[in-house]
Amino acid sequence: MGGTSPRRSLQCCKLRHLPEELGACASLVWLALNANALQDLPDAMGRLTNLQRLSLHINELRALPPGIGELAKLEALCVRQWWLAAARPA
Repeated sequence: MGGTSPRRSLQCCKLRHLPEELGACASLVWLALNANALQDLPDAMGRLTNLQRLSLHINELRALPPGIGELAKLEALCVRQWWLAAARPA
C-alpha cells in the first residue's frame, strides 16, 4: 500500500482482507477494490479522512465498518453487483 498517490486501484487481486495499516493512507481520495473476494473491511477505513470515492463492486462483504459513515468527504460509495455474504443468491 506504499506510495503517495491519492488514487489506488486494487481491482481483481483476489483479496479477502485488507490490512489495518490501510488507515495510515490518509491522503487517499479514491480507492477501487472491485472484483476481489473481500469478506470484511478493516475498522481503519474510518481513518481515510480524505476519501471521496470508494468502489466495492463484486465482493463478498458481510458488513461495512461503522467508520464508513464518519467519512465526511465521501461522495460516492459504489457497490454494484455486491451482496452481503449471508444474502448472496445461490
